[in-house]
Amino acid sequence: MADFLLATLHSGAPASPLLVELVERAFLDYQDGCTKDLADAFGVRTSQKSRRAVATVVRVNDVRRWVDEFHAQGFKKQDPGSYEDTAFHRAGTLLHRSPGQIFNIYYGKG
Repeated sequence: MADFLLATLHSGAPASPLLVELVERAFLDYQDGCTKDLADAFGVRTSQKSRRAVATVVRVNDVRRWVDEFHAQGFKKQDPGSYEDTAFHRAGTLLHRSPGQIFNIYYGKG
């Protein structure tokens, strides 16, 4: 159903009565509690493993972006266990994680 809906939206054609009925039924089933996830009705549900993998990539990208930004502002990329006020300390404060966690995520150690 998701492919059918996207193809219709991309083409700019008006939605057919069948498509409107399928979408309405999916939303009603979701509101009534018949399905736990609206993505099930559209056939685009992802596995928990896939969602975790995406979350990990997003977390690593956020950490790298902020550490690099603080490094560009003049903070050093030194081991936060041995030095004070590094880019890892700043990113840790911003992302609510310890500087050691940020260091490990940045360098792929954890």
